[in-house]
Amino acid sequence: MISKNNLNIILNSTQFDVEPSKGLSVLPLWAKIILMIALVLLSLMMIFFHRNSKLKITSFKEKQLEQYIKDNPRQKNIKYESTGMYLPAWQRAKYNFPLFMSVVFLSVAIVILILTIKG
Repeated sequence: MISKNNLNIILNSTQFDVEPSKGLSVLPLWAKIILMIALVLLSLMMIFFHRNSKLKITSFKEKQLEQYIKDNPRQKNIKYESTGMYLPAWQRAKYNFPLFMSVVFLSVAIVILILTIKG
C-alpha cells in the first residue's frame, strides 16, 4: 500500500517541463488563408453529401414501409409516421454525419479566422 508521503514523492517527481503550444501562430498568413479556404470548401462539400443522404433516408423509410405493408397486409394505405417505425440510430448517425462534419469544418475555419485577425 502506498502511503501519502510516497504518493507525494511520486507525483512531484513526474512533473514535466512542457512549453506552451504555439499553435497557429507558427504558420504564415498564406498558409492560414489556404487552410481556411480548404475548410470552407470541405464544409460546402459535406453539405452537398447531406443532400444525397436526405434522399437515402427517404428511400430507406420507403423500403421499411414496404416491408411493413408486406408483414401487415390488412393495412394498405398507411403513412410511415403512423406505423410507429423509426430510423435506427446507426442509420441516423450515418446519414447525418455529413451535416455534423460540415458544422465542424466551418467552426474550425471561423476559429482560425478569429485567431488570425486577433493576431
